[in-house]
Order: sequence, then C-alpha cells, then structure tokens
Amino acid sequence: MKRGGFPPPVFIGEFMQTYEKEQLFSTPFIRWYNRAYLENGGVYLDLTLAGFSAVITGELRVKYRVSEPVYGAWVVDEKQEKVYLEGEGELSFAVEKPTFLTFYKLTEQKDGRIQIVSVAGEFSPLPAPKKELITFYGDSITCAYGVEGEPTAQYEKETQNPLIGFAYTLCKRRNAEHDIFSYSGISVSEKIWVPEYTLGELCFGYSMYNRAPFRPARESDIVVVNIGTNDGCAILENQGTAEGLTKGLTDYCRELRRRHPASVMVLGYGFMDKVPAQAEAVTRVAEILKEESAAPVYAFAFPRDTQGANGHPSWKAQVQGGNLLADFLENIL
Repeated sequence: MKRGGFPPPVFIGEFMQTYEKEQLFSTPFIRWYNRAYLENGGVYLDLTLAGFSAVITGELRVKYRVSEPVYGAWVVDEKQEKVYLEGEGELSFAVEKPTFLTFYKLTEQKDGRIQIVSVAGEFSPLPAPKKELITFYGDSITCAYGVEGEPTAQYEKETQNPLIGFAYTLCKRRNAEHDIFSYSGISVSEKIWVPEYTLGELCFGYSMYNRAPFRPARESDIVVVNIGTNDGCAILENQGTAEGLTKGLTDYCRELRRRHPASVMVLGYGFMDKVPAQAEAVTRVAEILKEESAAPVYAFAFPRDTQGANGHPSWKAQVQGGNLLADFLENIL
C-alpha cells in the first residue's frame, strides 16, 4: 500500500476480463459516465460528456487513443481545463491533496471517439453518486454545437463545449448525474441531414459505434427531449411535412415513455426553431402523452437564439436555457 492508506496505481486493463463488452461499470475508485463501455482492451468514451471521475492525490496519468482529433476537459470545482487529444498519448493532472477530479469528452460522437487504455494514480474512495439522474435526447443543440463560435462562422470542433450547454447547466443546478445521447443533424422523421439514421434508430444503444442495447443501471428521474429543429429544416427544404414531424415525434416519444415509464418528461423546443410546425408538434405530442400516461409530461420553450457558430445558440443562450428549465422544474416538482 502507498502512503496514507491509498491503494497502488490502478490500470483499467486489469479489469478487462471481468466485464462484458457492453456493460457500463465503475470500480471502487473510478466512476464512469454517459454510456462508457469496455471493448478491445479499453474503455470507450463516444458520447458528448462521456468521461470519468476519481478522487486523487498527486498525479493522475491517463493513456489514450483517439480515432481522430477530439477535445476533452479536466474539471475541478466547476473550473475546466480544455485539452486536445490526437493519435495516441498520455494525459496527466496533478494535485497536492485529495481532489475530486473529472475528465469529460467535449467533442460529439460523430466527430471522433476516445479509447482510454489505462488510468494510474493514487486514489481515495469516491463520494456517493448524486441522487438524481437526468437523461437527455437531442441533436446539435444538446451537443452544444458552436456555442463558443461567432454567428457568421462555420462550425469547428473547438467551438463545441457542452460544459456551457443547457444540459450540463441544468444538471449543475439540480445537482444531478447526466446521461446525454445527442447527435448533430439528427431528426425523428426525415433523414435529411443524417441520411443513415433517425434518432430513434440510434439512441437506445451505447453510441453510433456500439449499437448494442443500452440498459441503464438506474431509472432516470427526468427525461429531457430537445428534438425537431432538423425536421423543421426538412420542412423548409420541402423534404418533410408538419404531419411527418408530428407523427415522427409522437412515435419516438411513445417509445421513450415505454422505456422511461415513471420519469418526468420535458419536451423542449424553441432554441433555433424555424417553422411554427415545430412548436405545434411538440405541444401536441405533450398533450397526447399526458392522455396516455400517468407520469408527468411538459412542453417547454427555450429562448430563441442563433448567435453561436453556424446559426446555433450561443453559450449565453444555452446557459440561460438551462437555468430557465431548472426554474421551471423547481416550480412543478
């Protein structure tokens, strides 16, 4: 044993033989987030805000491989330090006293994945998990696409930062854990920007790379759905209809309700909606689900904003939206 009673360095590779390929897991000293899974000799972080936490003393060393360059961030006491990952390498973070440290993947799943090969350091036991879990399903807005960019700029990976997005803001306000499945360009009815999938064909697996059925270890207390903007674009492009959006969203949310039978469900809209049919569809679907289920369902309007890169919401609007949704939930729950 090392000084202070800490265990010796832990390497994830030692645990490879004890877990199924698709199983989410945590060790006594490392807690994994957002559908992290074991495969091919490492832990994969595919989704936005996938990552891990540990209580460390001294230096934490993390060996990684990435499929293409991505961004991540260390977070301590809500202060973030952004890092760039390319090829194969090692990240490190050092502290002088026991510190709760989190690493998050910032880049979304379609723009690259991280394989964690090993984690080594001096660890203390983790605090208990947060009592509330919020699950998010969405598109580029939920990915926090372009939040650090300029309105006239095209999207670049470095402008994506979900740590200043509405989902993370809401979780901070409610002191909740998160499960976020988001994919830029995705829709529920028309395959226009993402011709391979609709959201319903992807989001019940681990990621676009691992389509095995995802079985959460605990039920979500709240489910937030922010989808329909790309369907609205399809309507403007004359490749979709308002009826198609309403039907697609109804079918999708019915499946969500089947998978989350007791969760409070919030259907969000408004951040960059371009046609009235989007608001009409979301509010109509909320009414349908209310009639079909005893569990609460609400429609929620986010503030409209297109001041981020490529016409997406800015970080200010994202943070405002997360706080407004937190206020809304505090009033009804």
